[in-house]
Amino acid sequence: MVDMNKLILILIIISYNLFSLFNPLKEKNDAGIKKYNLKKFGKAIEKFKDAQIDDPVNYKLFYNIGNSYYKSKLYKKSLEFYNKALPNAKVKDQAKLYYNMGNSYFKLNQFDKAILNYVKSLKLNPKDKDAKYNLELSRKKLREQSKKNKKNRSQSQKNKKQKQNQNNKSKKDNKQNDKKNKKQDNKKQNDKNGSKKKKQSKAAKKRAISKKDAEKLLKSLSEKQKKTQKKMKYLQSSPGGYIGKDW
Repeated sequence: MVDMNKLILILIIISYNLFSLFNPLKEKNDAGIKKYNLKKFGKAIEKFKDAQIDDPVNYKLFYNIGNSYYKSKLYKKSLEFYNKALPNAKVKDQAKLYYNMGNSYFKLNQFDKAILNYVKSLKLNPKDKDAKYNLELSRKKLREQSKKNKKNRSQSQKNKKQKQNQNNKSKKDNKQNDKKNKKQDNKKQNDKNGSKKKKQSKAAKKRAISKKDAEKLLKSLSEKQKKTQKKMKYLQSSPGGYIGKDW
């Protein structure tokens, strides 16, 4: 007599295998996992997305696509698909999703958000040692980041102040140079005017000397003329003819 329990078990196994054999969703998902294990993450994403045609809300497919993007170092895309997986995921898988989201934020240097997701993961799975370790590491990184940002802000303000001082000094120097140049220009103009006046004065003096010489010459000529006239007058007053005894 055939054991009915064994027969039922055999039928269940056969039914499961037949279901798996003719289940396109599982086939495509398995193909994606195969590509993922071969580190062909782009191809894996194609297979997982192809599987979504048969089950668009399957959170495991979103989860697998998110992991593939994470391995491709496309952390923002991984976060997009992890978030899509969350609403329908089981509690255990939610803990994994929050952990993976923490890792994505960590890679993006967004340590505050990484901390938030590690905390959520630990609330669902308090025994997760990796989540605890990453949480403490993220807190350390956040402190270092805050310290670095503060230092950068201080340096930025210092550089800004130095630049402002340099600009002020440059303006002051330009103003002084303008004043100096203006002074030099005025001096040149004054020298030019002085030289012109000097030339004019010299020319006027020369003209004055020439006039004086002319007056002197006229005076000399006048005196000579008077002497000549006087001599002529003297000759005219003397008697003409022979002077002596009568014969």
